[in-house]
Formats: sequence, structure tokens, C-alpha cells
Amino acid sequence: MALVLICSKNDGESLIGGGIFASVFCGFFTWLIVVINKKTRPNKKASEPVQTTTPSIELTKTSSDLVEEKILKKAEVLQNTKDLKTKKSNNADIEIEYVDAESECTTRRITVLGLEGRLLKAFCHLRNDKRSFYTGRILRCREIGGQWDEIELTDLLSMKLNTKLVPADLYDWDDWVEMKRSPSIQLPDEISDFDIDEQRKMKIESYKEGSFEDVFHLGKICLSSMSSSYYIRTTDSQGINRNVEVEKIYWIEGIENLEEYVIQKFNNSSEGQIFKILNQ
Repeated sequence: MALVLICSKNDGESLIGGGIFASVFCGFFTWLIVVINKKTRPNKKASEPVQTTTPSIELTKTSSDLVEEKILKKAEVLQNTKDLKTKKSNNADIEIEYVDAESECTTRRITVLGLEGRLLKAFCHLRNDKRSFYTGRILRCREIGGQWDEIELTDLLSMKLNTKLVPADLYDWDDWVEMKRSPSIQLPDEISDFDIDEQRKMKIESYKEGSFEDVFHLGKICLSSMSSSYYIRTTDSQGINRNVEVEKIYWIEGIENLEEYVIQKFNNSSEGQIFKILNQ
């Protein structure tokens, strides 16, 4: 009985010792696995890119900076205003040939300012002062850098003053009648009252209407007993009859030289053939 109890006591201690050893072994094994996993697991923090942030720095404008900025803006505005005035001045500049009261003819560059009756108000660059020019004494005009006789004074001032002007605004009737747009044609006496009888587009100048284009029926070409110049009896597209002086014709479509054209047309007409036969 005593032996049995002793054996039983030894077996129990053996069992307890074995349990403790098993527990220690299991704990050590578990710790070893954890250590191995940590060493073999990739380091997420190391693989992720490191983001660096630069602290924002706000610059506070000082009072001197603000003053300088205002000065620069004001200078820019003044420069723009100056450029605009210069541009407007250049746009209003023209050149004229002018005959003064002493019959002296000069070429002048002027800046157009306005029109008062028959007086053109302008700044004269030759005299470096404001002047008044009588429009009837302006022989011809042109844009700066343009060609003489390229544009009429009425058309040029209409552009510069931004208004519609006609010869009646600038000239007396007598002055306007004496102005020649082109040399007067010379025709044989037998051609006087010859009927051209054609439809042509034509640009003419009227004293009260200014320059305009229209399709005219060209009738008889006649010699004026008052001015010794030729005029053509015409009818415009509105049915209005007009006696158009040859000198007031800018151009006729399809006709370069009116004098040569009329003579040739007369010689080829029945009137011209009869005249030729009678004068052989």
C-alpha cells in the first residue's frame, strides 16, 4: 500500500513536470515564430514614399510696396493715354497744298481739328500753331504717305471728322465749278450733241450730294456755251435727269479715255459715216 502511494506520488510529479515543460516549450516556439515573421515581413513604412511638405510663406506687402505699385499703375495709365492721344493725332493728320492770301503756295502737314463754315481749323506743323485754312484755297490733299489727287478733300475730311461732307459744305458754287477733276476733253465740232446712248456704271461728284456711284444712261454729249466745257446728259437709276460735267466724272466703267472713246464711237456710227461721206 505504501509502495503504491509512493509510485502514485512520483507519477503525479512527473505529470506536473511534463506539463510545465510542454507549456514552456510551446511558449518558446510561439515567440520564435513571431520573431521570424517580423524579420521576414516587408516594412511598409520603408516602402512608402516619404512626403515632405514645404511650409507656405505668405509675403505681406509693406506700405512702400503698395506705394510703388500705385505709382507703376499710374505711370502705365498715363502712358496708355499718351499713346492714345498720339494715335488720334496721327489719325487726324493730313497734308495739303495751300495758297495763302499773298498767293504763296506751300505744302503743309496739319492736324484736323474741325470745320467752321468754309474755314478748316487745324494745327499747322509748319507754323507750329493753330491756323484756319480757307477751303477754296486748298489745291489738293492726301493722307500722310499717300499720293496726291488720290482722294478729294470732301472725302478726306469726312473720314477725319467722322461726318458726311459734300462740296457745298466746303466751297462756294463758283469755286467748285472752277475746280477740275481731270483735263477737259477736246472734241471736233461735228461731235457736239452726239448721242452716246449707252448704259454705264459711273462715279460722279455732285455739288449738293457729294461723290456717288450709280448706273447711268449716257445720252448726248454737249458743249456748254457758258464754260466752254463738255457735259453729258444722263439719267440715273432713279430716273433723275442730270447734266454731268466731264470734269466732275471720276470714272466710267469700261472707258479709260472718254475723249478717244467718244471720237471712235462717233466715227463708227451712222452719223459719223454720213459726215465722212459729205466731207470727202
